[in-house]
Amino acid sequence: MSELREKYELLLAGGTSINPLKAKDTTEFLYSALTILDSKASALMTFDSILIAAAAFTIEKQGGFDWPRVFTLLAIVMALVAAALCLLVARVSYPFLGKVTMTAATDGTPARLDYSNELSALDEAVITRTCYYRMAWRLSLIALIPFLIMFGMALKT
Repeated sequence: MSELREKYELLLAGGTSINPLKAKDTTEFLYSALTILDSKASALMTFDSILIAAAAFTIEKQGGFDWPRVFTLLAIVMALVAAALCLLVARVSYPFLGKVTMTAATDGTPARLDYSNELSALDEAVITRTCYYRMAWRLSLIALIPFLIMFGMALKT
């Protein structure tokens, strides 16, 4: 039997000591926060891809070096960096899985699951990925400025 399966069975078994108290609820909360961040990052990547596609379409129409082209390239680069940051948020890597330590039952003492390491790793992942998402969101918002300038210049010509 795998260690992960064994931990899960201990979690479901009656009499298993779990440290810290309410670790299961805290773990579920942190996993749901990661799920929300994943979906928000996916939506932001979709926005960035639309911005990049629109900017790439207009750059084809532009000639050599001119200001609309500079604004277009700036919008594309910022949106690409924002999308890359979103990939760090929505990544599939969960290095904190399996950090629950398990102590088997002995004479008179119940089996024990210690979630302290997993909760610390999950907390760090939520904080880090939230930071990446905030940077991506701000960068996407800032990327709109040169895009709108380029779009306004394109309307004048």
